[in-house]
Amino acid sequence: MLNKQIVGIIPAAGKATRLGHLPLSKEIYPIGFEKMDGINVPKVVSSYLFENFAEAGITEIHFILRQGKWDIPAYFGSGDRYKVNICYHLARYGYGVPFSVNQAYPFIKDKIVALGFPDILIDPRAIYVDVIKTLLASEDYTMVLGLIPTDKPDIGDMTEYDEDLMVKDMHVKSQEHAHLKYTWIVAVWKPEFTAFLNDFILKELSTRSEKELASMNYQMGDSIVTAIKTGMKAKAVLFEHGSFLDIGTPEDLRIAGEYLKKYSTDKTSK
Repeated sequence: MLNKQIVGIIPAAGKATRLGHLPLSKEIYPIGFEKMDGINVPKVVSSYLFENFAEAGITEIHFILRQGKWDIPAYFGSGDRYKVNICYHLARYGYGVPFSVNQAYPFIKDKIVALGFPDILIDPRAIYVDVIKTLLASEDYTMVLGLIPTDKPDIGDMTEYDEDLMVKDMHVKSQEHAHLKYTWIVAVWKPEFTAFLNDFILKELSTRSEKELASMNYQMGDSIVTAIKTGMKAKAVLFEHGSFLDIGTPEDLRIAGEYLKKYSTDKTSK
């Protein structure tokens, strides 16, 4: 275990509109199989993220849910089956991932936070190990981002960094920045960013109308960039040979089985 005070946070308050009408929450959509009690059973997509966390010794997980997604706690329960402790939080606001993450603020404000998305399969599996080690190795930066190459800038946050791998800017879902190679996939941060995000959310809630808030389409990448431009330092860790698959569209969901074959072959490549 790298650090007892590192917790995983999983925003799961979305509506999965890109997948159309689903009979269950996207986060527990079966992708592949796993062995439990000696038999092969369907493996839900979120459990791959649990494995990513487990590689770094993260066993406290906070799920942020929206109203009605009760099948997630019904499936995972307290987390005993996966040897983790799960806390569930009900999202008060549906304005985007930053608001979802901030819902857990009272419980995570003094801890290091590892952010993971439950509908993204990631290779290498141990990605959080390197990202967390980098964060803990220096007091010079508040956040570390794990970057993976992508040729789909319209679905990623294309990230700019300098020769010292310090993050300078990112472009959220922008086809105009297709010349950039990397998007961030995982983020780990110290309490300073948690406090910044909480202050940012409270300011937005106090200065904007509900109509304005609903129209803003808040993205996590935007919050990170705002923090960087106000002085927060973020370091990048490049996983040049890494890959990921977001199963949030029918097209990518269709190829998830093929991706898993590669996912299972390399747990340590970087």
